[in-house]
Amino acid sequence: MATDDVSELSTLGLTAKSIDLEDGTGVFSYSRELDSIGFHIPILIPGYGLSPPLPQSSSYDKRTVGLIIINALSKILPPSSRKQPVLLLGHDRGARIAHRLAVDEPLFPHSLCLIGTILLDILPTLTQWRLRDSSPTASVSAFHWPFLANASLATNLITTSTGGGAAWCLSRLNAWQGASNSAGIARLESGDAKSVYARYFSNDSVVRASCEDYAAGAGIDIRMQEEDMAAGRKMPVDLLVIYSEAYLGKKGGVDVAGVWREWADGEVSVEAVGGGVGHFLAEEAPEEVVRHLMDWMRDHGLLNALHLASKRDSEIENSVTA
Repeated sequence: MATDDVSELSTLGLTAKSIDLEDGTGVFSYSRELDSIGFHIPILIPGYGLSPPLPQSSSYDKRTVGLIIINALSKILPPSSRKQPVLLLGHDRGARIAHRLAVDEPLFPHSLCLIGTILLDILPTLTQWRLRDSSPTASVSAFHWPFLANASLATNLITTSTGGGAAWCLSRLNAWQGASNSAGIARLESGDAKSVYARYFSNDSVVRASCEDYAAGAGIDIRMQEEDMAAGRKMPVDLLVIYSEAYLGKKGGVDVAGVWREWADGEVSVEAVGGGVGHFLAEEAPEEVVRHLMDWMRDHGLLNALHLASKRDSEIENSVTA
């Protein structure tokens, strides 16, 4: 674990934690209690960043990884006399995990209940594969999907190439950032963020985990989504999708809202971010993304639900302490 990173999280008012689960898996998280929404708890995907990789024989399918994350969340949250409301939010790989978790809500720990899902800049994995195969241009643009899905080959090629995983990571960050938004790129690069991301990818275990993630996305994740559609299993809660017009919006003129309505039973809201902002929405256009998030949560009564739960739990914790 990089102690400098943990120290920096502390200076930002974040509480850093390494959570070990009974089955030997674990994740790294950092949290902060916000007055408006209660606890905000980003959890790093197993194998990425500071989170340890899964055991060698484990699958990185989104159900396995998602349940590790949601079980870790149940250990992080303060004790409560009622079910804790959970709002899932993820970008890219994290969004795919959030999608899987939303469908798998019946598998949640009994202490948690899902109240909404927010996905940043993705389409369903099954849809993404079909779009990728729809034309030569789409195939070239998404070449990394089948490349990384050949996990052993890709891991070996990346880690033994010049610059290794760090160079690979930087090449993808540069390719997917907004091409015509200098302010957004400056935000993405602030705090030397790209170098931080790249440093973790200099670890072969992180490259391997990323490749295994994509391998699952070409296999078991697809089978699960096909089974979901056949059985009519969909996300049961309201969904917000925020996407980049310059990234996801360029994928064959796809109807983002129409696609996601096929995968959700709840109300589907979609917001596009323009201005040349690329794939990294939260970093390139944080104010606009937060505005969409807060407006949606407020309109759907979720801000109040989260705030009341946080206030109730603080009162319980204070009474126990006293």
